[in-house]
Amino acid sequence: MFQAHLKRGDSPSSQADVNVIAHRFAQQRPKDYPKQFSIQVDTWIDRLVGQFSKTLYTLAAAVGLLF
Repeated sequence: MFQAHLKRGDSPSSQADVNVIAHRFAQQRPKDYPKQFSIQVDTWIDRLVGQFSKTLYTLAAAVGLLF
């Protein structure tokens, strides 16, 4: 698995650019890449929170109602 970090100010909309770069690498070194692959760009908050985002938003809303 390859991991990369976006520069500050770059957005996940850079995924198209990352896909282009990754497929160029795959053309240069076909033995290092599977025939079919995809790249997914995530924000750090998506990686940190993951599948618990709905639960955390619900909890934050409940706390907000209490205040």
